[in-house]
Amino acid sequence: MISMHPSDIEIQDYMSGDHFDTVVAEHILHCEACSLKSAQYASVVTGIKQQSDPLFTFDLTKLVMEQLPAKKGKPFFDKYFIYLISGVLIFSLPIMIYPLKKYFPNWKTCLTPIMISLIAAAALIISILAFFDMYRNFREKMNVLNFG
Repeated sequence: MISMHPSDIEIQDYMSGDHFDTVVAEHILHCEACSLKSAQYASVVTGIKQQSDPLFTFDLTKLVMEQLPAKKGKPFFDKYFIYLISGVLIFSLPIMIYPLKKYFPNWKTCLTPIMISLIAAAALIISILAFFDMYRNFREKMNVLNFG
């Protein structure tokens, strides 16, 4: 038997049957104060289990749905912004390729600079489109949270 009383957590573990130490169980059986505390916890747990589930006298779903804001149309900026950026990028692609026109007559010897430039342009366009897609998703989520 241990000389110190077990903590409340150890007594609760003993009552629930979860991970208790045999020394704690032996102490609770021999100590009147710990036995009383254990009985009190048992009566609290029994009282909680005997309570009936609360019943609402109203339709909770209807009440909550009435308080949610009505869905608004997207603002013009949010609706067409991704299309605007895509169009600008598509039309700017020839401008990015124009400085490379001097390499086109000798494309077999200058394939590496052309390919590097095209890959860089494609990576830039994809990165920009991914950024604006993330921005659009962010705006949609913020609009859902904005109740005003």
